[in-house]
Amino acid sequence: MLVVSNVYPPLGLGGYEELCIGAVEGLRERGHDLRVLTSTYGLKRPTIEGHVHRVLTLETPDFHRPARHRFIEKNVREWRSLSAFSAATREFRPELVFFWNMGNLTRSLIQTAQAPGVPWKTAFYLSDDWVLHKPLDSWIEKRPKSRLIRIGKATLRPLLEQVPVLAGGTIRIANASFVSRSLLKQHVDAGVEPRNPRVIFNRVPIADFEGDPRRSRDGRVRLLYLGQILPHKGVHTVIEAMDLIGGRSAERRRNDVILEIVGPAAGAYRDRLESMIREAQLEAAVRIRGRVGRSEVAELLLAHDVLVLPSIWEEPFSVVLMEAMSTGIAVAGTTRGGSAEILRDGDNALAFEAEDPGGCARALIRLADDPELRRRLGESARSLIHSRFRVEQMVDEIEELLLDALHDRAPSNAAVQP
Repeated sequence: MLVVSNVYPPLGLGGYEELCIGAVEGLRERGHDLRVLTSTYGLKRPTIEGHVHRVLTLETPDFHRPARHRFIEKNVREWRSLSAFSAATREFRPELVFFWNMGNLTRSLIQTAQAPGVPWKTAFYLSDDWVLHKPLDSWIEKRPKSRLIRIGKATLRPLLEQVPVLAGGTIRIANASFVSRSLLKQHVDAGVEPRNPRVIFNRVPIADFEGDPRRSRDGRVRLLYLGQILPHKGVHTVIEAMDLIGGRSAERRRNDVILEIVGPAAGAYRDRLESMIREAQLEAAVRIRGRVGRSEVAELLLAHDVLVLPSIWEEPFSVVLMEAMSTGIAVAGTTRGGSAEILRDGDNALAFEAEDPGGCARALIRLADDPELRRRLGESARSLIHSRFRVEQMVDEIEELLLDALHDRAPSNAAVQP
C-alpha cells in the first residue's frame, strides 16, 4: 500500500501526522507492506528514509498563507509531485493508494491515482476539510490593476474553472473514513457524496502519556493552551477570560490562576495576543511559550491542572484534546464540530460557547476553586479515553477500511458511538 500525506513525522505540524505514523507503523507490525510518499517540508531537497520517501512538492511552503505562485511556477511544482508519484507507483506497484491528508498538495495526484485503468484502488482518511477547499490558482483570483485584464479574466473564468490543473479537478471520495460524524456531515452538507463512508475516530497512544501528575503546586492553578496559535483556535478568548479573572477588568484580581500558551505562533496574531496581555496587565499571569518538541507534550499535560480548548472553528476531532484527556487533566472547552462528540459538559469537561470570554472565565473559575471537580472531570475523561480511544483500536478500523477498499466491500459499521 502507498500512503500519501502532505507532511510526516518528525517533520510535521501537529497531531494528525502523528496519527499517520502511528497507523503506518501499526499496519507494518501486522505484516502489511507500506511505503509513505510525503513532501519535502522542512528539507532543502528530496530525501528517502527507508520506506518514507520525502519527494512531493507542497503548493506553498506556508500552510497558513495562500499560494502566490505564477502559472508557470504552479505547473513546475505540480509536475514535480506528479513525477514523484508516477515513479513511486512504477517502482512499488501498490494494490492500494491511501490518501491521508492532501492539504497543500496538488489534487492532480488524486486524479492521477483515480485515472481509468489504473491497477490499484484508492481510499481516504479525512481529518479536516481540505476536500472542501477548491480555490482557483492565485494568479486567477488576484485582482489585476489593468481594467482590460480584469475584463479578460472575468470572461475566461468559467472556462478556466473547467481546467483541472487550475480549479482542482474532480475527485471521487470513495472508501473514505472521517474522524467524526460532524466532519462527515460537513462534507455531505457541502455537496460531497462519499461512497462507502465511515467514521474512524482519532485515537491516542496511551503509553506515551502515562506518568505521575505534578499539578497544583504552590497553591496556583495552572491553565494550558496547547496547539497551533491561530485566530480560528480562539486563543484570544482565553486571554480575555484571564483579564476577567486576574487582569485589569477583574472585579477582584486573582493571582492564583496562571496560563501558559504553548504552540507555534508568529506574525500579526501573536503580536495581537501579546498586546492584549500587556493592556490587561497580565504579564505575570500569562506566558506565550512557543512550540515544543513532541517528547515534551506529555510532561506539559501532567504539569498543568486545566487544558483550555477555546476553538472557534468546527474542530474535526482534536488530537490534543484526546491526549490531554488521557492524562486525567481537567478540560474546559467549546463543543464546536467533533468536540461535541467527546466532551460532555459536567461529566468529563466544562463547556463554554465560542468567543465568549465571560463563559470561559466562569468555567475556569469553577475549576480553579474546586479541586474535587477537577479530579472528577479528569478521571471521567481519562476513563473514556483508556476504554474507547486507544490507538490500537484505530489501527484495527483502518486495516478494515483498507481491506474493504481492496475487495470493494461496503463498511460493516458506518458509525461509531464514543
